[in-house]
Amino acid sequence: NDYQLQKQMQSEMRKRKTQLTKCENRIAELEKEIENLQAQMNDESIMSDYEKLSQITSKLEENQTELESLYDMWAELSEEV
Repeated sequence: NDYQLQKQMQSEMRKRKTQLTKCENRIAELEKEIENLQAQMNDESIMSDYEKLSQITSKLEENQTELESLYDMWAELSEEV
């Protein structure tokens, strides 16, 4: 039935738009976190604390990896929407 197919397609489109919005919001959060972590790494008190610097570096790498995958997901979703 064309009506049901159209409704299903509209539902899928809404889901993609919702995913896209969530993705964009998470990207913005991660970009802020990364900026904050980079600023912390430049703090002299942290630069001299190897353990703290190591923790921040690890978190920074985690966030950058997640950000890259979100950029890919965003690109796919934005093409579909």
